[in-house]
Amino acid sequence: MDEAENKLERLHRLKSALDIEIGGGKERGRVACPNCPHDGDWRTEVGGWVFSCEECGVRLDGRFPARRIAN
Repeated sequence: MDEAENKLERLHRLKSALDIEIGGGKERGRVACPNCPHDGDWRTEVGGWVFSCEECGVRLDGRFPARRIAN
């Protein structure tokens, strides 16, 4: 596996961890950083989430999927 595939896999693990945490009703917490071997902080914001790691300085954000409204 090359470095790009490794990075993509680490980002996927971050997204999966956040899906579990946010799905469980949490609004903030700590999960493994995709860029270094340390944990970083995450929190929800209006319409999405923000992740940051003090150790390596990475900052990532994402949007919540749009919710469908039944007619």
